[in-house]
This record gives sequence, C-alpha cells and structure tokens, in this order.
Amino acid sequence: MLKIGYIDYFLDEWHAENYPAWVRQQGEILGTEAEVTFAWAEIDAPDGEANQAWCDRHSITLCRSEAELIALSDAIIVLSPNHSQHHERLSKLALQSGKPVYIDKTFSPDTASGIRMFDLAEKHKTPMFSASALRFSRQLMTMTDKDKVCLMAVTGPGDFETYAIHQVEMLVAVLGAGPRRMMALEQSVHRQIMIEFEKGTGSLLQMPDLAFNIYTGKTDGHASSSCCSEFFENLIAVMLDFFIHPEQPPVTRQETLACMRILETGKQALQNPGSWFTL
Repeated sequence: MLKIGYIDYFLDEWHAENYPAWVRQQGEILGTEAEVTFAWAEIDAPDGEANQAWCDRHSITLCRSEAELIALSDAIIVLSPNHSQHHERLSKLALQSGKPVYIDKTFSPDTASGIRMFDLAEKHKTPMFSASALRFSRQLMTMTDKDKVCLMAVTGPGDFETYAIHQVEMLVAVLGAGPRRMMALEQSVHRQIMIEFEKGTGSLLQMPDLAFNIYTGKTDGHASSSCCSEFFENLIAVMLDFFIHPEQPPVTRQETLACMRILETGKQALQNPGSWFTL
C-alpha cells in the first residue's frame, strides 16, 4: 500500500478534509491501494477541530514530528493551501527526504522562496511538484491544439491572494512559461489582468461567484469556450501517478516559477492599475 503523509499548518481545512477519500477512490481506479495514513501539523486550527481529534475522526495517525512522518511515509503532501507563507518552512525536511513530495497551491508567496525550495529539492534529489487543481481540468487535459492558441481568457471567483493561482496556472499551461509583461485593472471587488506571453496574450478575470471557465482564440481563426470540470479527481490521479513514478514531475520548475513571478508581480500591478510591469 502507498502510505501518504500530510504536513499541514493545521489539519481542519478543506483540502485535508477531502483528499483522503479522493486518494482512496482514485487509487481504486488506478489499481493502486493508496491511503493518507499519517499527519502532522504545526498548530491546531484556531477556530476548528484540534489535530488529534481530526486524526481520530479520519483514522489517521498523528505523528509527533515532521521527521517521524517523513520516515513512515512513502510520499508526502504539504498542504497549508491558504497559507503559502508557511510552505518553505513546512516543506524543508520533506524536500531533503528523497521521497516524492506534492506541495499544494499556492506554491510560494514569492519567486525567491520558490527558487530556494526547488534548489533544496534538487540538491537532495527529491522529486517534487506543485500545481493548482484547475490545471488538470478535463477541458485542459484533453486540449489537443494548444500550439494554435494565441489569445486565452480565464474567469473565476475569489480573492487574488488565494484564488488567482488557479487562473494563472491555466494560462501558463497553455501559453507557456515565457510571460513578458502584465497590466492590472481593479474596480472594487472585480479585477482583470492582462499578461503578454511569448506565444500570445492571456487575460485573467476575477469577480465574485464567477465560475471557472476557459475561452480560447486560435491562429486559424476559430474560438472556443468551456467550463472547467473534473479537476480535483484528475489532480489526485496525477498526484498518485507521480508518487508511484516520480521520475518525471507533471509540472516543470519553469512553469511553476513563471506562475510565481506572475502572482508576485500581480500584487504590484494591482496597486498601480493601468501600468505595464515586466516579468
């Protein structure tokens, strides 16, 4: 059985809550017995369930330390999805373990810490990747003519700090790891960001309650639009395949760091609407 360990800031959060069942389900589909078996978290949830009670409810062993969890696990998921400022600290030992590691979105709060994390993993020959679930929506994974896309727009909900990674990663997955410059516009809770890539232009539109959708314009004159679906199922399937066959991470260092540059620069761009920022 593939024994997976959680490292988290606190365990009572949405991703930690839902991943165990999805891991079992996708493992059955892939013909691999897989379980989230161990967990460790730095603090108890400030306004939620304590870590021990959470583990008891899920029949997961709460480890006494990160080192203990790493020793017992075959693969490691570093969570803290809404607190990326803790990722470098929480992943430090795991990235020195040589065991496959998945780091939940958003990978890092800035590009410099993201580079340090990749460098540490490479130094210790630790297979690692990070990704937004939206990157693995069925619509993106089955897109066969990405090379023809010259204009792409993605919509979605939420605040920039937590949710922009989903849209940015969809753009990078299609338009590539070569963003050149970006400009942001913001009106109240609504924001739009334009990003020029080497192969085309991407647009990120965030408004409350907007669904995740993809719109593409192609060099042959055709256009298409689609909703995003099946992304969490596909993320877990890709993650399990990586844990079993870690030789080729499903997302490259270059693409992940391109996303971090866009997000980091995007914060500056939103404070200076209408101005271009070099990436």
